[in-house]
Amino acid sequence: MPQLKKVGFIINSLKDLTERATNSLNKLAHDLEHSVTVFVSKYELPSANPMFSILNHTEAFSYDGILISTNLETTFLLKNCWTTRNRFYYIHKFEYDKEYKINRDIYSCPNIQYITNNTTDFENLYNIWGQGSKIIREYNYEQIRDLVKMY
Repeated sequence: MPQLKKVGFIINSLKDLTERATNSLNKLAHDLEHSVTVFVSKYELPSANPMFSILNHTEAFSYDGILISTNLETTFLLKNCWTTRNRFYYIHKFEYDKEYKINRDIYSCPNIQYITNNTTDFENLYNIWGQGSKIIREYNYEQIRDLVKMY
C-alpha cells in the first residue's frame, strides 16, 4: 500500500472555498493516497459539503504534511509552521498593493514556494520579486494531485 500523502490548506474561512475548490479537495480527499486537511481561523458554514478534515488554524503549527496558504494573512502563519518542509503560497490574486515590507517578507521568503492561479500573476511575481512559480488554475484537482506527488 502506498504511503499516505498529507496536504493541508490554510484559509481564513470555509466561505473562502468556492464550490469548485471544495469539489476538487473532496476528490483529492476521496483518493486513497491523499489526506486533505483545511485549517481555518473562522469556522462558518461552507458553500459545499466538505469531505475532508477541518481544523482550527492553530493546529497548522504542528502539521507535518505539505502546507499551502491562500493569502498574505495565512502566509504569515505558514512562515511559522516549522514542522513542514514543503510550504507553498497559492496566490489567487497577486497582492502587490500592500506595504513593501509585508510583501518583501512574504515574496522573498526562501522557505516558501509559490503557486499562481494565472499567467499574469506568474509574470508579476517573477518581474517584481524574481520568484518563479507553478500555475494551478482554481484548485484544479489534477494539478494539485501532481504537485503533491512531487513531494
